[in-house]
Amino acid sequence: MKLHHNEFTTEFPNDWEDRTMITIMAPVKPGEFAANVVITNHPVEPTQSLEEFVAKQSEMLRQALPKFEILDYRVNQVNGNPACQQLHRFQTENGMVQQVQTFVLANNSIYAITGSSILEKFDENLSAFRQIVENFEVSKKQ
Repeated sequence: MKLHHNEFTTEFPNDWEDRTMITIMAPVKPGEFAANVVITNHPVEPTQSLEEFVAKQSEMLRQALPKFEILDYRVNQVNGNPACQQLHRFQTENGMVQQVQTFVLANNSIYAITGSSILEKFDENLSAFRQIVENFEVSKKQ
């Protein structure tokens, strides 16, 4: 199989899975939390629903993160693909982190696009998070 990303292409064995993880970061000063977006690829069986996948992810976060709280959840589409969006926050040793996660189902994969920021700066990073999600496109498999 081939993997294309930015300037690189590589090949890997057919029995391996593409679990791509891409991180995009905002400018940051030393010692500050960098607002960021992480995009991950999760291959799924054709029988697994998007909502079931998101529910499992949410439960794992709830068990792993102190004071995990879901603030909003909605089902929608991203560029014609089924999607779910979830807004949540949780406690870290340095304060509250708020995330917006968008899960996009395409080509038997779920792409999780996670925008993270400290709570106090979330609103000023929201337009960047939206830009990344609104311009996210998945190529059709050949």
